[in-house]
Amino acid sequence: ANVDPFVLQSSSQFRTNGPRALKSDAYTREYNEVMELGGPTVGVGDPRTPEQEAVAQFYTVNPIELFNRTFRTISEAEGLTLAEEARLFAMLNIGGADSVIHCWDEKAFWSFWRPITAIQQGDNDTNPDTVGDPDWVPLIANPPYPDHTSGYNCASGAYMHTAKAFFGRNRMEFSVVRIAPGVPNVTRDYGQFTALVKDTIDARVYEGIHFRTADVQGAALGQDVAHWLDKHYFQP
Repeated sequence: ANVDPFVLQSSSQFRTNGPRALKSDAYTREYNEVMELGGPTVGVGDPRTPEQEAVAQFYTVNPIELFNRTFRTISEAEGLTLAEEARLFAMLNIGGADSVIHCWDEKAFWSFWRPITAIQQGDNDTNPDTVGDPDWVPLIANPPYPDHTSGYNCASGAYMHTAKAFFGRNRMEFSVVRIAPGVPNVTRDYGQFTALVKDTIDARVYEGIHFRTADVQGAALGQDVAHWLDKHYFQP
């Protein structure tokens, strides 16, 4: 949060609207969604569909490594020159870096609780429509910093919208390969850059570590950074 951004005017340039108000119907819906779909239950009675489970398990690896490796494959498939590749990866990683810097400024500014705390304290949150569960835990380990906004989605929004700007189109046939120690590689295929962002938004809800608003606004923040970068820097 305290790192000077590379191309943004400040680390709070695109301040988000913030989390839902605790007593709002929108917060109640998001609370119930992550409580139902983001818990650790597997097998019979699992509220997640097989596709939701696949999305949740896929996007647990580091997004910076995952996206850079993906774009190495894309750049080769598109036949980019060395200079074009240098420009692409400069744009991707400067945009990604500034989005993450801005994201952590958001986390410090809003300091909003994660679902694990919210649900365990649900009977004490002043919202009569949220039912607490002191034993609830998320599907994956809870990160030790605030919910809003989602760092993963700040990164995915920045990378994918920067790529959209670089190639001049959203449509692109590409594959993302998840590589993790001790398990077989898994591949997801896409036909649009922004389709991946939709998956990362859903994934962080299904993993139980974010309310949906943190994901949606994080992805939008990444998009804002990508548009700013495209307008002011790295011209062809």
